[in-house]
Amino acid sequence: MQFKLEELDYQNRAIASVVSLFDGQEKHTINDVSHFGIQANQCSLSEVVIHNNVKRIMKDNQLDFHQGHLTDDRDYCIEMETGTGKTITYIRTIYELHKQYGFSKFIIVVPSIAVRESVLNTLEGFSEQLERRYRFAINYFHYHRKKMSRLKHFITGFEPEIMITTLQSFASDDKILNQRMRDDSIAGLSFLEALGKTRPIIIMDEPQEGMDTPNSQQRLETMKPLCKIRYSATHKQIKNLLFRLTPYEAYRKGLVKKIEVLSVIERNDEASMKIELSRVKTNPLRVKLKAWRFQAGTYAWKETSWLNVGDNLATKTKNTSYAPYTIERIYRSDVDQRYHCAFTNGMDVIEKQKASDMKTIFRHQLHWLIRKHLEKKVILNRMGIKCLSLVFIDKVSNYVNDGVIKLLFEEEYKSIVQELTGKVLRHSEVENVQGYYFAKTAKQEYTDSTHAMKKNKEIYNLILKEKEQLLSLDNKVEFIFTHSALGVGWDNPNIFTIATLNQSYSEIKKRQEIGRGLRICVNEHGIRQYDHPNTKEGNEINLLTVIANESYETFVSHYQREINESYGSKTEGSKFHHTHKGKRNVAISETSQSSNDNTHQFLSRIQKHRQAITSIDEQTVITRAKEELHTICLPDHHTEVSITRLNDLASEPNQERLFAPDYGLTIDQMPIDLVQDISDQTELSVWAVVDILKTLDGVSIFKNPRLFVQEAIKRLRTILLDHTVRVVDIGASVVHMGNKGEHRNLTDHIKVISTYHVPKENTILTPIGYYQPNLALIVKREQQPGYLLLELKRNNVNATRLTAEEQQRLQHAMNEFEQLTLT
Repeated sequence: MQFKLEELDYQNRAIASVVSLFDGQEKHTINDVSHFGIQANQCSLSEVVIHNNVKRIMKDNQLDFHQGHLTDDRDYCIEMETGTGKTITYIRTIYELHKQYGFSKFIIVVPSIAVRESVLNTLEGFSEQLERRYRFAINYFHYHRKKMSRLKHFITGFEPEIMITTLQSFASDDKILNQRMRDDSIAGLSFLEALGKTRPIIIMDEPQEGMDTPNSQQRLETMKPLCKIRYSATHKQIKNLLFRLTPYEAYRKGLVKKIEVLSVIERNDEASMKIELSRVKTNPLRVKLKAWRFQAGTYAWKETSWLNVGDNLATKTKNTSYAPYTIERIYRSDVDQRYHCAFTNGMDVIEKQKASDMKTIFRHQLHWLIRKHLEKKVILNRMGIKCLSLVFIDKVSNYVNDGVIKLLFEEEYKSIVQELTGKVLRHSEVENVQGYYFAKTAKQEYTDSTHAMKKNKEIYNLILKEKEQLLSLDNKVEFIFTHSALGVGWDNPNIFTIATLNQSYSEIKKRQEIGRGLRICVNEHGIRQYDHPNTKEGNEINLLTVIANESYETFVSHYQREINESYGSKTEGSKFHHTHKGKRNVAISETSQSSNDNTHQFLSRIQKHRQAITSIDEQTVITRAKEELHTICLPDHHTEVSITRLNDLASEPNQERLFAPDYGLTIDQMPIDLVQDISDQTELSVWAVVDILKTLDGVSIFKNPRLFVQEAIKRLRTILLDHTVRVVDIGASVVHMGNKGEHRNLTDHIKVISTYHVPKENTILTPIGYYQPNLALIVKREQQPGYLLLELKRNNVNATRLTAEEQQRLQHAMNEFEQLTLT
């Protein structure tokens, strides 16, 4: 099978943008040579003419000069979204430059062997079609230090040629390309200097991958390029941006697959007492941990403040279950090159390590990967389109030699096929649908090493040679497993589902991960298959499903952040403008410091002369509590599955819940003092709490003890509020402060210029906790100050936002002010 060369408008515009740089240049012939018989590219245009050409191209492509970073350098950028055919675009550009102007020396610089092999594969796949189209051929080869004669032929030959080389081939002085006075050198020059005599046009593929360092730039300049043209979806350095195809535009116009994210995440795991090491600071070493923190009466999975050796996690999280966790050591391991946080109880938490039942999460991800794959396969095969799925894993050992991922996949695949078709598969049939690509060491042992993956030419040969074979319906391989390091250098247009199964947080960038499957699919004849513009959402042929073990919000926020780092937001967010339409305002002058002091004295006197005595009918509370706590129903610790489709990359997505198979998750629970925790936070006696709990079902409690405690405390407090009998001794005479009704609220008539906000220390005791007024006003009348406390929370609108306890406390305070006595 062979991919078919297409006429795509955006690719033609990108090609024309580069070719137009040399408008006005005459086509030169093979008679134009430099010294030593070296054939060289020739350009007779002045810098002014080329600069004006650049400005015209930018205007034609609606790129302003500031946005396009207009300079006089012969250094130009083409930005094209991943999956839109960047490689074939610059290869066709080379053909057009030779056709129009006779340029014949082209060097493609790539960042890695992976990208090099991909470029060579593209040249090989399209060379015959390009030759038929242009009626000439351009020879190509990749530089190898053991084939220097091929390099010399490139330098001195007359025919057009393309040399592909990695950046590493000339990045240091000890490389052959940088050595002078070799026996095989040209006039004693280094080969890099000899290449400079050809004035090559240099194509920089993914230049952000190390090509902009001072050393790399110096080496590139030694080749004295006629110009440098950068191609990438994610430029870090932009000069003279000639053409831009953004992710937003590519997605909106259907130039890449649509994306949906199927999230598999844990829910109701408060009982797990898990800990994650989320961030590290050095000098001195400090860490931020994610843990279950107790805040505002509930447990939330949140990051701590910066922690040091000696800090106790229970103190920092206000979660007594973490009492055994005191930080003993923070260090970087020589074994895994990651930071660790060791606790005095023997627990060791590793940087970026997820704290979850990963085996069950993996199973759930694989379940949905297989199910979505088989659903798509039924539709696609009828159209002559091979359906493929890609699985990234972070440890090769999780797959080879019957690793956990391989076993889980095979179990799920057999089960789902039998469910859908009734067929019981043989083991060989399950084996046949699996393919894998993993790097090996020199000893032929599988490795997780990213460095080994990037160097392993054989693995890329295997992948790329089989790329077209995988698209045949006769080929039985449907699921491809590979190491996460294979994030660049390989993709396939018929990848329709991607899953990343990792015990640690994925270090693959989302755009890189998604990019492996963004290309528009092809049928078994190599012809692209596009969706009709009116295709209903969710029914697209070109729909990439990403199976993520994180929430949609997390996944997409990372993805969109990566886009914004390159392009900025699609639109700027509008600012909020607050307006107010109210009644006539009466101004009050700013209070003085002496007035503040008087108010402070007033509040202090209230506190000093008051005490609250509370009496509780405990037996009534116990009886009601037994009835109330029996109704607590705790959800199971489970995985929640949802699928979210991205209409475009800027608007709100459509999200729907999916039925999740009943895979129970295991929890390593930390022991908690159930009775004491409830007693401490309700002020019920320990014996009362025991009396309440002993009538309850222990199974329901221990589903999630933390969640049970949280819910029980909330309900017990409500019961206690209802049964509190107040007796307050505040002295003799009474000053009636009045009652602010809805139509007597001063804030409806007063515009406050400055007010005295009551400090936190000036609280007033009530039988169910401390109460703090909002504002204090002082009115001076014949040298005798009068005091007025304002309670804005009494406002009807705000009252609905108060908790039951806050409303009770507020009512107690209002009742007590009606009996206020000052001495």
